[in-house]
Parts: sequence; C-alpha cells; structure tokens
Amino acid sequence: MDPNIQRFVLFLFLFFPLLSYGQDHEPKHDSIMQLIEDAQNDSVKATHYLSLGNLYAYSHQDSAISYYQQAFNLCREGGFTRLAGKCLNYIAVIYIYRSEYDKTIDYLNRSIALKKQAGDTGGMANGYNNLGVIHKNQGNFGKAMEYLQKATRLRHALAPRLTDSSRIINNTEKLGQACNNQGNIHYQFGDYSRAVGFYKRALEHFEKIDNSKGISSCYNNIGNVFEEQQNYDKAKDYYTRALDLNRELNEIRNIGTCLNNLGEIHLKQSQIRQARTHFQKSLKYREKANDKRGISAVYSNLAMVNLKNRNYSKSLDQLHKALKLDNEIGDKKGMAEDMITLARVYLKQDRLNQATDFALQGKRISDTIQAPLQEKSALQILAQIYEKRGDYRRALQYTRDFEEIEDRLFNKEKNQQIEELETKYQLEKKQEEIHRQEELLDRKENLIRKQQVQKYAYIGGIVFVLAISVLIYVNYRQKRNINKLLMEQNEEIESQNEELIQQNEEIRNQRDELERQRNLAHEQRSEIAVKNDEIASSIQYAKTIQSGLLMSERAIRQMLPDHFMLFKPRDIVSGDFYWLHQKNGQVMFAVVDCTGHGVPGAFMSLLGMSFLNDVVQERNQPQAGDVLNRLRTKVIHALRQNVPDTDNRNNIDIALCIWDKENRQLQYAGAYNPLYLVRNGELEEYKANRTTIGIESKLEESFTTQHIQLQQGDTIYLFTDGYPDQLDEKQHEKMNISRFKSLIKDLAPLELQCQKIRLDDHFENWKGQYEQVDDVLVMGVRF
Repeated sequence: MDPNIQRFVLFLFLFFPLLSYGQDHEPKHDSIMQLIEDAQNDSVKATHYLSLGNLYAYSHQDSAISYYQQAFNLCREGGFTRLAGKCLNYIAVIYIYRSEYDKTIDYLNRSIALKKQAGDTGGMANGYNNLGVIHKNQGNFGKAMEYLQKATRLRHALAPRLTDSSRIINNTEKLGQACNNQGNIHYQFGDYSRAVGFYKRALEHFEKIDNSKGISSCYNNIGNVFEEQQNYDKAKDYYTRALDLNRELNEIRNIGTCLNNLGEIHLKQSQIRQARTHFQKSLKYREKANDKRGISAVYSNLAMVNLKNRNYSKSLDQLHKALKLDNEIGDKKGMAEDMITLARVYLKQDRLNQATDFALQGKRISDTIQAPLQEKSALQILAQIYEKRGDYRRALQYTRDFEEIEDRLFNKEKNQQIEELETKYQLEKKQEEIHRQEELLDRKENLIRKQQVQKYAYIGGIVFVLAISVLIYVNYRQKRNINKLLMEQNEEIESQNEELIQQNEEIRNQRDELERQRNLAHEQRSEIAVKNDEIASSIQYAKTIQSGLLMSERAIRQMLPDHFMLFKPRDIVSGDFYWLHQKNGQVMFAVVDCTGHGVPGAFMSLLGMSFLNDVVQERNQPQAGDVLNRLRTKVIHALRQNVPDTDNRNNIDIALCIWDKENRQLQYAGAYNPLYLVRNGELEEYKANRTTIGIESKLEESFTTQHIQLQQGDTIYLFTDGYPDQLDEKQHEKMNISRFKSLIKDLAPLELQCQKIRLDDHFENWKGQYEQVDDVLVMGVRF
C-alpha cells in the first residue's frame, strides 16, 4: 500500500513559506542582498537571509542551508529566540527534502526547544507534528503517535486564544493534519475503524475552512482503508475524488499517489492492462516531483504486474531498484514490502533458498516496526515455501500465524463499523427527531398526571369545606332547638351522602378516562415511532434530490471565486435555497425563501429553481427586476393562484443579483429580501420592493432594478429571514435585523471563510438549547 502523503506533503503543508521563491534568481538575489546591506536591525537582516535561502531551496540546497545558517547566527547573537527557532525549522525542511532524516530530527528538536523558550505554542505544535510524520515514515509508529498527540493537545489549547482570522484558519488546518496523521498510524496498526474515525475528524476540520488539499488527502486515506477491507468499489470512488481535487490544484506528487492507488485496485481485480497504464502514468508524475518513496512504490507495483505476466527477470530488476531507493531514504516499511515481494518472485521460480531468506528478512523488519500488514504477507509466503519443501509442520504453523493476523485485520465486525461511520450523520438526525417526538409524549403524560392531581385536590377541598360548614351549622342550631336540629341534620347528612356517592362515581369515571388516555398515549407513541421511521426515510431521500439540484461548492467557486455560503436547514430539507447561473459574461445569483420549511418548503424550492432557470433562458441580457416580474407570473400560473376561490397562498421572497464582470457592475432586485454592501468599513442597505412573488403580490407594481458600480474590495451580503428571526434561549427574543446588521459590519474585515465560521458560532450561541425556528441562509461575496 502506498502512503498517501509523503515528504512533499510535509514540505507543502507545514513549511509553505519555502514555496515563495521565484524563477529568475539573479535579479532577486541582488535585490535581497541590497536589502540586507540597508537593514539597520539584525532581526530584519535575518528575515532577508531566510528569503534568500527560500530562493535556492530547490535548485541549490547547500546555498539555501548556508543562508538559513547565517540568519540563525544573527538571531542567536541578537537574542531573537522565536525567529531563531524558525531558522532551524527551515534547515530541517531542506534535510527532509534530501531524505536525511537523522539531521532532520536533530534540527527539529533544537527548533522546538527554542520555540518553547519563546512561548511559541503554534511553532511547538508544528515541530511535534513534523517529528511525528518523520518517525511514521521511518516505521517508528509508537514514537510517531506520541509526537502527533502532543501536537493535537497544543493546537486545542491554542484555539480559544486566537482572534486573527488567518491564524484561526491556520490552526484549524493544522488540527486537520494532526488528525489525518494519527489516522495513518492506526491504519498501519490495522485498527481500521479508529483510522476512519480520525480521517473523518480531519475531514471536518478541512471542510470547515474549505481546504481542498487536506480534503483530497482524507479521501485518499479513506480509500486506503476500503482497499484493505477489499471494498474495491468504495476505494476506487474515494481515490477518484482525491485525484480530481489534486488535478484542480495541480499537485504533481499527489496526482502520482492517486494514480498509483487506482492501479493497485485494478491489479487486485486482475485488470492487468489498466493497472500497468495507471502505474506508468504515476511513475511520470513521481519522477517529475523527485519523489523517491513514491518512485519506489511504483517500481514494486510494476514488479507485481510483471510477476503476474511471468516476466520474472524484469520483476526482480524493478524490485532491486525499489529496495535501493528505500534503503537510501531509510523507509523500513518499504524495505519490508520489497523483500517480501522478492521472496514471492523467487518462490514462483522455485528458488526456495532465496525466497526463504528474503521472506524472513521482511518478517523481521515487520516485527521490528510493528507493521501487521507486511508481517501477514511474509507469513503467507513462508507457509507456501515450507509446503513446497514438504515441511508441513512449519507450513501449518506459519499458516496459523497468518490466519490470526488476517482475522484481526479483516473481519465482518470491523467492516460493519467502517460502513456505519458512512451513515452516522443520517442516523443521528433520525434519532434526534425520534427523541423530540418522545419528549412531546412525555410532556403530554405529565400534563395528564398534573390534571389528575388537581382534580383530586379540588374534590378533597370541597369535602373539607363542606365538613367545616356542617360543623358550624350544627353548633348554631344546637343553641336553639336540639330536636329540630337533629332532624334537619339527618336530612342534611342524607343529602350529603348522596352527593358524595355521586362525586365518588365521578372520580371513578375520571380515573377510568385518565387510564384510557394513558393507554391511548402509549399506542400513539408506538404509531408515531413507526411513522417517524417512514417519514425520516422519505425526507432523507427528498434531501438527496434537493442536494443534487443545488450547485456544488466547486462549481460556485468557479463563478464566485471569493464567497461563503452559510446554509442551515431547520429540518432535513429546506424551503430556503441558493441559485446561480452564468450566461453571456454575466453571473446571476440569488438567495430565495419559499413559504414554509421542511417538506412543503422543499417542494416550493424545487419549483423556484425550475422557474428561475426557465426565466433566464428566455432573455439574452436580462434585467434583475424583469427576471422577478417573469418569475412572479410563472409562480401564479403554475400554482393556479389566478383561479377564483383558490386557497393556495404560497409565495417566494428573493434577493437576486446580476454581475457584469467586464464592466464591474452589479444589478440587484429584491422581493422583501434586501442587499447589504460593505465598503471601506461602512454598511449600506439596498432595500427590496415590499411585495412578494405570488398572488399576494402588488400585481400592478413592477420590481425595481438597482445598479451598483463595484469597487475593489466591496463585499455584499444576501440573506433570508431565518437568521435575524431566531429566538434566544433565555428571553425568547428575536435577534432582529438591527443586531444582524451590526454583526455583519463587525465581521466584514475578516476573510470570508472566517466570517462563515463566526456567523455560525454566533447563531448557535444565540440559539443555545432553543430550537431553530426557520431555515437559515446567508451568502457573502467579495469582489
């Protein structure tokens, strides 16, 4: 199995400043040297020396190390501890790129010590993460996990103290990397369910900041797990998704990784021609990236192709090339795999002595680095060797050892756990809905019990008051006429007895009615649970249809490069939706709020999407107001709202924009939904027409098209009423539009993805434990 992220990923993700050097070295070298001569402060000089080292990080690595060392000397003499740690970090990167891991580890440890002295928590976390990756690549998995856990703890401790948007995004990215790397360790140990758990956690971090590079890495790793579980269809799906993202990013090395993994799937399915094609493509990309570990992996896979074709000499030649490369870079896991494959080839040639030697060497290395995948392969080959030799006792022992590891790594229970992770989100949503229904039933039962207690108390009070009244009455009558009082008292007692008998009968009837209501409530709960299952399944399928009609984030980014979309349906499906369309150099986009939410709102949203697509196809250069006029006509006609006595009052609120990229002009028209423009720190509101899309609209009034001449850095916000209408947990008070405006103005200077995170956090804190009252949709675009 080829590792998903090698030295190059460490180089890119953790030390990206080295990528800023240019192609034309001489003019830049001279200009930087001039800056060094003019600098008045040693820390400034050191920073320029780092820039000079970055210039030669790829082409002349000895020169790069020399410049970094000069920067370090200046920092050490001047007492710039934090910057000195950064210099040592840069030197470590060069040794990573040269596969000199002992020197890398030495410089990283020295860098971490300086960063700890300077109180640089983020720098320490970077160093520990790098050490974890280095030890993983060397096969020291226990040590690797120790360093990665340290990095994760430091990142979690740092997160609450961050306020700058770029640092928040950076810390989230590094948390994703740490989770991803820990998943890789669990994968090597064969703990696939925990590995997928860490990959999913990493994927959440990367998706939160829209980090395509990290997302592609997680897809590739999850594909590795499904490949080991022999679920080749899912593995191929994840590898293909990773490949598409890496091609968009032009990540040469990672494209080679994905192609190699797809080749392995074809090889395991005995599709030899397709496997060879993918391996050869992978080799070209990896040679272009000078990825020694990746090149070694491709040689090993091509050797397996030649083994299946019985071209043993060529297979051995490629395996020795792979073993030489793995020796150079100190990749123990790769060496173990190469030796095991060599044993496999010699076994095919009946060269049993050579096969035994290489299989035993591969097993010893696998035992040393605790790599069960490689140990399993070695045991399987040893069993076959001794079976050929007629030593059935040893063959049986090796077979039992192999089966023990096979059962531990691959069983139905683990496979089921991994499958369950795929549907965990949908199941959690379903359980939340069932829990909500159960709470409603419990509240109903509590109300019934409370009413029953109140009735008993009321009856008891009547009896008590009646008894006191009788006592007073008897005492009063005794003073006047005892005999007459006794007669009257007997009559009164008889009357009271009859009344009490009647009341007791009423109490029994009430108790029977309460018992009947309780039984009915239990029956209703059972019926609701069944119906909930059916409804949840249907709504989940409706969500799949609605999600398929909404434009993907990747497609939106092609039309609106700098944007965010905060979309939080109240229920599984939504009455709010966003819509985009590109035509004749214009980009049209809108946020739309249909009547209702949940399933009724979702039906209206499907109609709204279809009608918008129809309207913009009818005109080559549509005006925003004209689009809304035509949309209103289609809605009224389609819902038969123009038919007398109809009871269909569904309508649509919308904010629609048409962006003319060439002329930097923006058209806006709205039905109840306004547009906010933030320019130079000031918020300006463009008001919508106070009429809706539907029969309740002011039909004689056309929608107004407003024109905005855009300036560099302008940011606009479109939204539905779900965000400002949300009630808070304590006072049950709406957030209201005034607070929402103030929040937008405060967040406007931040990066858009950071704004999305802050808007989401603010909404959840405001809402607290109170339920979400409506669908929420907020869209921000920066020009």
